[in-house]
Amino acid sequence: KIRGHFSSSKLENPDFPPELMADTMAADVACAVCLVSKDLEAMPCCTTEGSTTQFCLRCIELICQHAGGTGKCPKCRKHIVIKDGAVALNTEKMRCIMCRQMRIITENRMCDACNVGSRRPLVYECERCHRLQRIAHPMYRYQPSPQEYCNSSWACHLGCGAYTRWRLVPQDVRHVPPEDAPESWGLLESQLVRVREQRQREEEQGTNPSGSRTLDLGEQS
Repeated sequence: KIRGHFSSSKLENPDFPPELMADTMAADVACAVCLVSKDLEAMPCCTTEGSTTQFCLRCIELICQHAGGTGKCPKCRKHIVIKDGAVALNTEKMRCIMCRQMRIITENRMCDACNVGSRRPLVYECERCHRLQRIAHPMYRYQPSPQEYCNSSWACHLGCGAYTRWRLVPQDVRHVPPEDAPESWGLLESQLVRVREQRQREEEQGTNPSGSRTLDLGEQS
């Protein structure tokens, strides 16, 4: 695990080589989620040297917690988990006990889609017969917008007897977790705001989840 902590003290040092000033300024960035922490975590999926879009471990922990254990990188949207105190890609595939397919398992021995669908099956409208069916699969993931029918199919058991396209009924759109909605819905920022507000409360209280005191930014070297 590589965790970088960057200090601005070098910028105040007149002996600091000018040719390295630009690199140091690029490194002296805060977490792109909480906008406070500079104790940045090297992401296993998309961190590049000198990138100004980086994240702290605590924000990634919250993103994973809010998603039930397996979160998505705020930048590249790959599945990530917290393992042994560090961010790791979730890449191990096993047979999901629900869909019986070889998938990346997130929790309860089920793949991500089956976990999400079983926790909260939502009601969808069939494009062909316009009847309503409760589906234990996040079909909204394939909808370009909440109003459009998805670009994938599911069996209609109501009147079609065939695989058809679906869209969420309007009253169930609010049940879609912002972190799980398609990027085209524009809800990602609301997820980051939720994490940011929680981090701000932690900073104001001066404690982390384990109860120990957090380091004030003015005390960092």
